[in-house]
Amino acid sequence: AILGVGLFHKRDPRHFGQFSYAFFTMFQCVTGDGWASDVARTMFRDSDGEFVFDRGVAAFLLSYMLIVMIVIVNIVLAV
Repeated sequence: AILGVGLFHKRDPRHFGQFSYAFFTMFQCVTGDGWASDVARTMFRDSDGEFVFDRGVAAFLLSYMLIVMIVIVNIVLAV
């Protein structure tokens, strides 16, 4: 969440403007609750609302999801 605030607070202040917003956003991504429509799609929009592919955003979201899903699967299988 701290990394998300540092990288994306100007791009998407609604989701990453403060640590508490970023923490909730990252928790939303982990649970899979609307992360594609609420978080990912809004991160790929510019100020005019046009779709802009940003490799940094894609790398951040993809690496976060992969790392967290591997950890969650390991926790579930260990118990």
